[in-house]
Amino acid sequence: MSEYRTVELSNSGPYNHEPRRDIGIDLNLMHFEKIRSLFFYDGVPPAYRNVLFAAAKFYHRSLQIFDLEPGLAYLDLITCGEILSNHTDYPDDKLYDPDVLDALNELRSVPDRGEKAYRRLKGNLRQIKRRFTMMIGDFLNDNFYASSQATEFEKLTKSSKNPFWKGGMEEITVERRIRAAYDLRSQYVHTGVDFSDAVMPIRSVLNEVQIGLRQYASKKMEETILLAPTYLGLERIMRYCLLRFTHLHGITIDSRLDGTPAPPFKPS
Repeated sequence: MSEYRTVELSNSGPYNHEPRRDIGIDLNLMHFEKIRSLFFYDGVPPAYRNVLFAAAKFYHRSLQIFDLEPGLAYLDLITCGEILSNHTDYPDDKLYDPDVLDALNELRSVPDRGEKAYRRLKGNLRQIKRRFTMMIGDFLNDNFYASSQATEFEKLTKSSKNPFWKGGMEEITVERRIRAAYDLRSQYVHTGVDFSDAVMPIRSVLNEVQIGLRQYASKKMEETILLAPTYLGLERIMRYCLLRFTHLHGITIDSRLDGTPAPPFKPS
């Protein structure tokens, strides 16, 4: 029995047997019919199915390893979102700042080699973080913000203040928190600094956002962690994105997942 251990956050949404508050589908096989077509190929394009399952695998692994490696579990959630966003098609005027788009178009107009240079440079400016942030922001509808297990001051909202961030004078939007989560992955890759303790929520309140200040050698890392969601906040974001990605592309799950139509799906 010594090989078995209790789940660190057994009272939280991902690890208990209660229906999640956002959609409320209980753990009962009678609901399998909602997603049956994903497994029996009933009109579901293979490219779409492959992307959804690839993202879901990282989400699933994240839940499995959280107790052992909170930091790596956090990175798996980022990868889950990155897969979904990589196959979300946005027009250039949404992905690029106007000045960048103007510069690209000027380059394109250069005779002879302009078109080739334009395509090469544009390919390098893939706007990965911006696409990642935009997709998640588009997928989080009002129902997401209305349904959280966290207490009022520790849950994710469209915009909120933190007394440790610029004296509590500046609003922190959810888009900014999403960018910070992505930046945290980048900083880990470049510095190797373990941030596992920082993404662990407090068991008694199950906070989705930081409610204190973490001390790190790097001021940049401290600020990024302060803005980024905790593991439970990012888990709820990615789970909801998976649900809406599924629901808005033809697999009807629940009317609460309706809302702004999904951006077009972009196959590989």
